Amino acid sequence: MIRIGPQNRIFTIPGIGLHIITPGGAAWSPTDIAGCQLWLKADAGTYQDAAMTTPASIDTDPVGGWQDQSGSGNHVTQTTAGNKPALKLNIKNGLPVTRFDGGDYLIRAIAASTSLISVFAVTQTAAAAGTVYQQRLEGNATPIKGALFIETNLWRARHRNDATAIKTLTGANSGLWNAWGIVWNNINMYLYQNGVLGASDAIAGVTTIDKMIVGADNNTGAGTFGTYLTGDIAEIVVYNSALSDANRILVETYLNSRYAIW
Repeated sequence: MIRIGPQNRIFTIPGIGLHIITPGGAAWSPTDIAGCQLWLKADAGTYQDAAMTTPASIDTDPVGGWQDQSGSGNHVTQTTAGNKPALKLNIKNGLPVTRFDGGDYLIRAIAASTSLISVFAVTQTAAAAGTVYQQRLEGNATPIKGALFIETNLWRARHRNDATAIKTLTGANSGLWNAWGIVWNNINMYLYQNGVLGASDAIAGVTTIDKMIVGADNNTGAGTFGTYLTGDIAEIVVYNSALSDANRILVETYLNSRYAIW
């Protein structure tokens, strides 16, 4: 048994991996950390329609609504049939994923707020370019306020739309599953791959966003999307603060316990 912090215990369970429990036997959840603003997982809250009335539960069902499990109500949706990803069952460690075909995306407009600055995602790509998650401010001259994407077969994290805020991980190319973590504070950006710091860079402070986008970017203006993901997303967790190392490790351990990434 491994203990992380005074209130969490992590057990190694044969055939399952690491399992985090809290006092009383409850399974640990990303919402146990304050400030969880978005929590998408493919084994819960997938619907065929943006109104979220018809569940997506069968292999290849379209996903037009993906319900936020954080309690914040930040459900991401898509109304155009040709832009909906598909639910795929039993893909990673027996769990489902949402599969993006290079032209799909889901989006959520929110009230303008301080950037959501800790982002975690379990994903793999089948192409050398694509965006997993982006948060942006509509109409801003430098709209990319936060992004996790792959470009020329190299993984990158970006805080703003400028070259100095891009960091590359060369060891994580398309076709491989990874659990990513990006933490922004008012000074630096940190990119973690499978629990290990891969890159960091200075940033110009926290900014404001009004959109969350899954599976594409929206860099050039309202209604214009691109750099679509070709690949799978199993889970995304986003917080409105820069998590401490202890809390980041809790999230990463939780993700690895579910998907057996490393």
